Amino acid sequence: MFGSKRFLSLAMLLTGMLLSFCSCGKVPDGPGSQEGTEKPDKPDTPDTPETGVVFNMTGEYDGSQVPDVLVFNHNGEGIYYVINVESNVEKWTVEGGAPWCHINAYSGKSGMINIIVDQYDDPNPPSGYPRYCQLTIKVPGLPDRQLTIGQESSYTQIYSAPNMQREYTLPSSGAPVDITVITNLVDWTVKNDTEWIITEKLNRYTLRVHAVPSGTSGPREGKITLLSIANGQAPSHDTPWDITLKEGAPDVAGDDYSYNEGLGWDN
Repeated sequence: MFGSKRFLSLAMLLTGMLLSFCSCGKVPDGPGSQEGTEKPDKPDTPDTPETGVVFNMTGEYDGSQVPDVLVFNHNGEGIYYVINVESNVEKWTVEGGAPWCHINAYSGKSGMINIIVDQYDDPNPPSGYPRYCQLTIKVPGLPDRQLTIGQESSYTQIYSAPNMQREYTLPSSGAPVDITVITNLVDWTVKNDTEWIITEKLNRYTLRVHAVPSGTSGPREGKITLLSIANGQAPSHDTPWDITLKEGAPDVAGDDYSYNEGLGWDN
């Protein structure tokens, strides 16, 4: 009997020591901690390389940089346009378009954006106004880029003012002459194959021209042509406007042909 009591006491002592050891070895939970909770996953990182984002858009046909405004003819000459994309970002998107402007974007590091526009038959009587749609290109790590698609109507005009004047005299001294341009085109450019005539497009309504002084007494004559821009690649020959430029005699200062009155298609 006594041996049984000693054995029972010894067993209780060993049990108490074991419980004390386990209690001392436990690390108490810290403030706000929750036992058994796994660490949360790291938040998704954007698709941006550490070396910096590269996103380059070029035209498929000529490899030139894509301008902020792409211009299309009404009749199909500029009906289809392909943008090649080279990037180190895999996922990018294109938003926008219009019922007449169809966008197909193929995301990827070697991607592509296809732009297809319907034919624009202006109603009769024609309004002459171009139509526009906006695209937004979203690339992770870069600001959004806005791209404007403009399509000219089937009724376009371009001419020089006042009174559709098509001949100007340039001072032989090289003084500039400003020519006012009236048009309903989305945009226009100048074709100039004459070396001694210098042209500068100041804005949508003003073309500045001047002669390179020659130091000779013989008058010179040349021609420039105002043209529509189509598809961001080449001029359209739908509505050319020829202007004849003659050099005045060396002893003539030249008249002031500054007609920059800020006229537009709406005036």
